[in-house]
Amino acid sequence: SPVTLMSQQVTLVEQATATFGILGARNSIFFNLYHNRQEPIERTEFAEINGILASVNNNTQNGVGVVWSHQLAGDMTLATSADWSRSVDNVEPHVSTRLGTIRPVLSTALSPYTTVYASARLQDSRSNAFGSYREIAVIVGASYFFH
Repeated sequence: SPVTLMSQQVTLVEQATATFGILGARNSIFFNLYHNRQEPIERTEFAEINGILASVNNNTQNGVGVVWSHQLAGDMTLATSADWSRSVDNVEPHVSTRLGTIRPVLSTALSPYTTVYASARLQDSRSNAFGSYREIAVIVGASYFFH
């Protein structure tokens, strides 16, 4: 989904999203497509804040994502997601950033309220205005729901 930056600024947002999914007994797959255009609204009482934030809140984002989930056993799930997005500055259209991410997550329930998970993330960002990077991360965690 599009990246939303919280700011003390009045912003006009134009957004379109389409999602399609197929659910099966042990597998599910969902596709997501989005377009998000945001631009600050110029008002004199917000002039100082808008000047600072205009460069980060005046862009158009387009992206696509897919999530596939497979039930390996009664209490164990493997979910894999892949996302790609492109963000273009509305003021300077030659300034853009492309971001791609792949995430597999293996999770299992230890009890009705406790789940443990292990995940990896490969993220690649290419920008002609900011630094580009490639990230490989391993994430291990547990969650407990208080009832």
